[in-house]
Amino acid sequence: MIPMVYVILESRLPLYDFTCPFDRIRISFSLATPSLAPGWLSLYLPLSGTVWLLTFLTICLLPVVFKMLLQEEGRAVDRTLRMLLGQDLPGRLPAAPSYRILVAAWMVFSLVFGTAYRGNLTAALTLPTYPRRIETLSDLVAYVDRLTMPPYGADHRASYLASDSPMLRAIGQLMQVVHTTDEGLTGALRNREAHVDGRRYLEQAITHGFLSEGGKERLYLGKEIIFPSPAAFPVPHDAPYKTHFNHVIWMCVEAGLLDKWYQDTLTEAKKESRRKWREKRREEEAEGREIKGEKESGPAPLTHTHLQGFFLLFSLGLVLAVVSFLLEILHSYLHKRTSLSPPPPPPPASLHPFSPLHFPFVPCPPPSKSI
Repeated sequence: MIPMVYVILESRLPLYDFTCPFDRIRISFSLATPSLAPGWLSLYLPLSGTVWLLTFLTICLLPVVFKMLLQEEGRAVDRTLRMLLGQDLPGRLPAAPSYRILVAAWMVFSLVFGTAYRGNLTAALTLPTYPRRIETLSDLVAYVDRLTMPPYGADHRASYLASDSPMLRAIGQLMQVVHTTDEGLTGALRNREAHVDGRRYLEQAITHGFLSEGGKERLYLGKEIIFPSPAAFPVPHDAPYKTHFNHVIWMCVEAGLLDKWYQDTLTEAKKESRRKWREKRREEEAEGREIKGEKESGPAPLTHTHLQGFFLLFSLGLVLAVVSFLLEILHSYLHKRTSLSPPPPPPPASLHPFSPLHFPFVPCPPPSKSI
């Protein structure tokens, strides 16, 4: 008998027998926890992508509609942007009723849009925003480059490849065997891959060696299960002690000892992880290095990191303002230079064939006196 819990697979039945199933191992996958979104995305996150797209199309089309309603309108773009940003209107509004109705509708939309954006902006700045996690098997197969599993994963891979399920066959094609669980979890943390194993064992391994300084898990477990299967101890075929072992196993299961042992093991792993971090902090303190303390729970205060999107937008506006100012100076200089230059000489006038300039002037003789 081997004191190790084995998943009961069809490929293992010809090799050895099993005791009575006393546990249900859920084969799950583990991926790296997504990192926080960049701070400059705080300008975009308060509203969805569809709302931003429709608003951008409306801003592009509204000046065209203003121009169609009033041909002599020369401030359509200026009025549209000023109303959206909550500023004053340039000049007096035209008296056309249709034009004023459209302006009133755009002002109401700008009020609702600005209120919703400002209301969600504070939450987007202070609350952490994580990218979407991979939780289903279909997303897992489409995302990862490979799946890793310890050496006993060779039996799982062969079983998945022989399965009638297309999803299990796809998982079996991506699966590769690694030497240890730590090697697989480290690869999942650094590369675009996932590690596959029993859910309880993965929880213990992550808690023991893959927690951040603040106690957060750097790896997470997907919600969908790859292959739930009963588990038992392997024994030789026709072993005479199998019945006695089954009796003892059922006594432990009915007493709840399995769950108790699992919870105790998980608690000890958490304590060990905290102890390692405390020792590391003492070493940093003794060496005089900067101590990265744990982050407090609750809303985080606004810092320059949260507001970097606003600074980037402000810098972009300053650059555009400087470029516009230089273009205006260049246009004014060219216009003044053109106005001060002397006018070109007029082109020579074409002569008419019967113009008097074509004939020499001959004075007429004085009239003769009559005798």
